[in-house]
Amino acid sequence: MENTLFANDVIFVNKLKYGPLFPQSLSEVPLINIIYMFKKGSKDFTIVKNCKNTRLSGTGILKNGDVVVFTMPFRSNFHIVKRCIGIGGDTLQIKMGEVYLNKVLFKPSPLIQNVSKDNKSIQANSFEKGITKNHLENEGCLPVQASEEADISQIILFSKIKKNTLTTKQLYPQLKNKNWSLDEYGPIVIPKKGMKIKLNSKNYELYHKVISAFECVVITENLSSYYINGIEIKSYTFKQNYYFMMGDNRKESMDSRFWGFVPENRIIGKVPFVLFSNSKEEFRWDRIFKSVE
Repeated sequence: MENTLFANDVIFVNKLKYGPLFPQSLSEVPLINIIYMFKKGSKDFTIVKNCKNTRLSGTGILKNGDVVVFTMPFRSNFHIVKRCIGIGGDTLQIKMGEVYLNKVLFKPSPLIQNVSKDNKSIQANSFEKGITKNHLENEGCLPVQASEEADISQIILFSKIKKNTLTTKQLYPQLKNKNWSLDEYGPIVIPKKGMKIKLNSKNYELYHKVISAFECVVITENLSSYYINGIEIKSYTFKQNYYFMMGDNRKESMDSRFWGFVPENRIIGKVPFVLFSNSKEEFRWDRIFKSVE
């Protein structure tokens, strides 16, 4: 979330915006969780989660572009801040590093960065800081992201710009016949409460992990047949809404491209502003009550 949020920012989280969640286990109830920790076998009991997503009515709904705090999927009690890019029902695709929702380019904030900053790539605006064509020629061809190629080509006449699309097997979901990357991703439909999907090899690859992890059922495949809790089924209907989260520093962000959709029952609240900041080892007066775009 670099540029949008700085290290050591103290943020305000509005838990009433989307409605507060009821505790899913005794481990989330203040004071009571301490008592149970002293009882034999209580550790196993407190981690049992309630499958129901019980949330009080909020003052608003989660929208595309909101900056939110949520519990990271597959990491209990680990809270993280990201921007909500896609909501349930959206078809999301990333082409040359740009996000498209339902085939429309989506740019929620001017603070979003989409340029690598390590020593293996170069930013288009780096030429304003003294990096010249001669420097590039002396250092050799510096690899850049595909989405950066056009910008850099407009600034210098350097013919050997190398693409690096960051293809990785660590992306979510892991598909057999797709070569998705951080800059070339999807299209994929984000699950929505009540959304019904036909169970086939393609949809099983896309959604079996989220169904088994967050829908409180066990889905399996056997000889092109699909089973939930041992019962063969032909389709599946999602029980809750899901969201696709991304960091504003897109080239260096661990987000839904790696660990998948965030279920509604892990959303904590919206970040409307920064309370104060001690960024860069000094008090930042310009960050007091700084709104988060």
